[in-house]
Amino acid sequence: MEDEKIVQLRLEIIESQKIQADYLKWKLISVATLASIAIGISGNSTNGEAEFLLCAIPFCCAYIDILSLHVMMRILTIGAFLRSKGCVYETFVDEVRNAGNDPLKFENYALNGSSIIFNALPIFYGIYKIIGFKDSNLGTALIVFGIVGIVFTFFLVIRFGLAVKKLDLTKEDK
Repeated sequence: MEDEKIVQLRLEIIESQKIQADYLKWKLISVATLASIAIGISGNSTNGEAEFLLCAIPFCCAYIDILSLHVMMRILTIGAFLRSKGCVYETFVDEVRNAGNDPLKFENYALNGSSIIFNALPIFYGIYKIIGFKDSNLGTALIVFGIVGIVFTFFLVIRFGLAVKKLDLTKEDK
């Protein structure tokens, strides 16, 4: 009975990893869709109002990042539980992570790095709009929303790191 529950939890981790990969794909698709509608697929601006859609990119990134980090925390929690039950694989992964060779860090890099890059796009486009004397209101809005998106990404990185440390502290208490 206990082995069956452990197998189910391992399968839950695998399914969660698939969901997380889907979130990263949807992030790319969402940002590309917003940008192509806002700027126009041909590179010409469709109209001034459509370009304000670029301000939605930080919100899109934030939403998908929160969902993805929730799934990542669920994976880590299940791993911590399995480790506490004596799962050899989870214990091995934890030892490798603690040795500074985290094999799971690249997913975080993809998640956070893509958010920083995608949030920087409205900033660069806003600077272009201001420097070209095309639309300073739009340019300012894009810069502000892009900066807010980058700050929120760093907030999520710090918050997630603290949550992982708390999870690690509960591991040490046992």
